[in-house]
Amino acid sequence: MKFLDIINKCLIELNYREVNSWDALTLNDHKRLKEIIKRLNSQICSSDEWPFLQRKVGIRLLGKEKCIENPITGTLDAITFDGVEYSFSPDYKRFLADNPVPGCFSVYGENILLPAFDKPVLCEILFNTDFSAIDQDDDEKEYLENEGDKSLIPEVFQEPLLVYGACLRLKGNTEHNKFKYWYAMFNEAIATMRSKSAPSKNQAPYIKMCR
Repeated sequence: MKFLDIINKCLIELNYREVNSWDALTLNDHKRLKEIIKRLNSQICSSDEWPFLQRKVGIRLLGKEKCIENPITGTLDAITFDGVEYSFSPDYKRFLADNPVPGCFSVYGENILLPAFDKPVLCEILFNTDFSAIDQDDDEKEYLENEGDKSLIPEVFQEPLLVYGACLRLKGNTEHNKFKYWYAMFNEAIATMRSKSAPSKNQAPYIKMCR
């Protein structure tokens, strides 16, 4: 669903009038809904290692590099070289001194410090992205901001999580006649989404980069 569609579904739930355009979102509650949905979407995405946020980047190395600039936006999970997984070593000083820990990689600042190779290898980085939305050009971004932006949350879960969750936050009143319904649907959706989490990050979308 587009960001505007999510807002309109919230308005229907709240017995407000739908809007036909982004520019028509002028009321205070319209503006509050925008901000609530934006924050809620980001908070849900960052609350767990969801399979829909798992990514994999492939980089072809020449074999002489001692480090590469970290290409990811998110939390690094694992690195493989020609299909063999290497462990993380906190001893970055050894790598900087040209004495890398065997079978390991390290991290220093914005760089990933590499083991020594004497031939070209394929480096694959598995990670969880920090992004929570995607724009009309299919570029991932940090937040829902514009009319055509979409959440990275699977669409089947977007209504119970973002619509009912936003209504809960906007009203915040346990006496509201729909409060129990919104609360139950939101929590059921979170539980179902967790139960469907993928067992392996290797099922992640694949992006290939060359150096």
